[in-house]
Amino acid sequence: GLSLGKYDSERSVSPHLLHATAVYGATDNLTTYGGFLGTEDYTALNLGLGINSALGGMSVDVTNSRSRPDGYEPTTGQSVRFLYSKTLSQTNTTFTMAGYRYSTSGYRTLSEHINELDQGSGHYSNGRPKNRLDLSVNQTLGGQGSLFVSAGETNYWDRIGSTRRLQVGYSASIGEVSYSVSASHTQSASRSRESDNQLALSISVPFGSRARSQRFYSNLTSGGNSPDSLQSGVAGYLNDASTMSYTAQAGQSGSERSGSVGLAWDAPSVKVAGNYAKSGASRHMDLTAAGSLVAHSDGVTFGQPVGETFALIEVPGVKGAAIDGS
Repeated sequence: GLSLGKYDSERSVSPHLLHATAVYGATDNLTTYGGFLGTEDYTALNLGLGINSALGGMSVDVTNSRSRPDGYEPTTGQSVRFLYSKTLSQTNTTFTMAGYRYSTSGYRTLSEHINELDQGSGHYSNGRPKNRLDLSVNQTLGGQGSLFVSAGETNYWDRIGSTRRLQVGYSASIGEVSYSVSASHTQSASRSRESDNQLALSISVPFGSRARSQRFYSNLTSGGNSPDSLQSGVAGYLNDASTMSYTAQAGQSGSERSGSVGLAWDAPSVKVAGNYAKSGASRHMDLTAAGSLVAHSDGVTFGQPVGETFALIEVPGVKGAAIDGS
């Protein structure tokens, strides 16, 4: 993969950047990968290895960064990341772990480098992570839904204490109505050790014909340092062929109200969509179109967007034949 672009930031600094990645499957159970990211006075190089084994899937990679804020000495540093995932088929339990070790204080992510450029100083003042560990367990309960627990902790180079996170949730369904409830606790790394507790509820109710997959949904978040938030809406297809879809949503967070409507059409050779949203005093409208153009020995064929793997089918003497399954 290769990408050229510009870093889109609300800050005054928006440099151009180059991003490249490569992945190679050395064997059925061994994968090597790496990447490069470069922009104004910043480079990062990543190399890693992924292994699939009877103990689970795991990977480890190292990133080396070099950053030079305007007028200051360059800083270099390394970060090590470890990922692990395992599903116990006997109990249908999924366990995942992600560990990050920012091995030296000179390591910078791209966003941290941009912040330092914008601040015009060689010091990043918002707390740079030193170590981070995230754990999660998901357990299905037969036909009674599923339960998940996640926990995490982050400590910093330039801040006393650690940020700790804990979340517990349960999701299930009654008939075709699905629901979930979760509670979270976050303890900040400040000297006062401030805590933030939140409760979240969500529900999804189908209606209309099964072919149109229409649902009413609602999400409520309450408690903590943020204002209570309620978001509700409907979504589904306007036709049985599932080619025209719609969304409509309204919500309120504290005293600020929001709403949005959207339409999308999957035509034979293009996807088009439009959306209008309003939140407080802001307005947003977007129109999008996406498709594919495939050149071959018999000419050019227009179609829906394609991925890395797709098929071009020729049926002699037939025009406009549809293919089931998108």
